[in-house]
Amino acid sequence: MKKSVVFLAVLGLVACSQQPKSGEVNFSVAVDTLEMDALRFYAVNYEVWSNPSDTGGLSLNIQSALSAGDAADTNRATDYLPAGDTLRGSFYHLSVPVSAGAAELDFTVTKIKHP
Repeated sequence: MKKSVVFLAVLGLVACSQQPKSGEVNFSVAVDTLEMDALRFYAVNYEVWSNPSDTGGLSLNIQSALSAGDAADTNRATDYLPAGDTLRGSFYHLSVPVSAGAAELDFTVTKIKHP
C-alpha cells in the first residue's frame, strides 16, 4: 500500500477525514515555515492514523521530499503505528530556505510488508 500527496503551495493541508479501512492508514500533512536565527526554512508536520478495529499495528516508511527553486531536500522515517493509534511528527527541510520560493512537496506513507 502506498499513499502520497503532491502540492505546489507554500502552505497546504491535505486531510483524509474518513476512517481508514482495516490494514490501511490515512494521513494529513501541513507545510509551514520555521525560523532559527537568520535562517527561515520549511517544516512539514504530519499525522498518520489507522483503523481502531485492526488487531495488529503497522510498520511504516514515511518520506517527505520538498523542493523550491534549485533547492531540494528529502527526509525519511520508519516507525510503528499501533492499531487505532495516531502518529504525529515533523520533518525539517533545512536545505530548502523559504527564500528559494514556493515549495513543492511529495509526501509518501508506505506500509512495510513483513514476511
